[in-house]
Amino acid sequence: GTPEKPAETDILELCMKAEEGDKDAQYAAARYFMAHGMAQTEADRYLKAAADQGNGQACDELGESLLQQSMNCDNQNDRFEKEKQAIRYFKNALDCGIPHAAERLADCYLNARGTLQNDPEQAEAYFCQGRRAVRTAGKADGAGRAGRALRGRQRRAGKLR
Repeated sequence: GTPEKPAETDILELCMKAEEGDKDAQYAAARYFMAHGMAQTEADRYLKAAADQGNGQACDELGESLLQQSMNCDNQNDRFEKEKQAIRYFKNALDCGIPHAAERLADCYLNARGTLQNDPEQAEAYFCQGRRAVRTAGKADGAGRAGRALRGRQRRAGKLR
């Protein structure tokens, strides 16, 4: 959901905590700015700061943002670099227990986004890791889509029955 707009004193307090380095406040401030269409550069700065300090949700969202940005790159090297950065943040998000990151990693490895070539075995490993994380978390997630795509490709390649 969209964060409600807090009182001005609340957002100032949140930003003060974010500036002091509180990763959860940084993530909350980024979400607030994004949800209300305000100060995109500040939102990006807080999101990156929170991700770099290990906030799993921030890592996942930053990975998504980098993949989106990569699609707008005209230069192939720039696109590859953005995709590699996205993979790094998705790996960090997965280490923090965010199941969605496993789906995105599986998709990246399956489609050679940020990797030198597609790697179905690595994609399968991330898919399985995501399934375990979903079961551990006790909630359904989109991890099934990448797994279905992977199994479809393997079936067509004669690797699965």
